[in-house]
Amino acid sequence: MQELVATMLLMYGVSVRTANRAAQAVAILSEWRPDVLLADIAMPGEDGYALVRRLRALPPPLGNTPAVALTAYTDPQSVQNAFAAGFDVHLGKPLEPHVLANALLKALQLRAPK
Repeated sequence: MQELVATMLLMYGVSVRTANRAAQAVAILSEWRPDVLLADIAMPGEDGYALVRRLRALPPPLGNTPAVALTAYTDPQSVQNAFAAGFDVHLGKPLEPHVLANALLKALQLRAPK
């Protein structure tokens, strides 16, 4: 799924970095500031909830990076947990490329400086 989503994003001309674990994502974030973080909830080790909580604990501007949860967990409690952890948008799998693009734009708009 990670490769498929990366390919979708590349179709839109987006620069992509991928990580298989939260710790790897944090290491990438220490070197590269993305416009949006797209994270699965079900990752080995630390889950996506923990990753976004770590992100939100960082000082701005990195801690204010828009975050989108992409997950098979679409029940109401999982959606609520995603927002409580600090995600800006919740997307259920499977998804279409235009839905992903719209979610990324929405996340950017939600975190845009006012």
